[in-house]
Amino acid sequence: FDRSIDNQVSRLRKKIEEDPKNPSIILTHWGGGYSLTAEVYSS
Repeated sequence: FDRSIDNQVSRLRKKIEEDPKNPSIILTHWGGGYSLTAEVYSS
């Protein structure tokens, strides 16, 4: 249960990152959590 969020983030990275081993969209902040760095566009 402790790693459930980590596992979900890992799965999401595999789907959206070009290189999941070197993420550029979902970043990890050790001891703090995660941040999403994608640009948002209006349609």
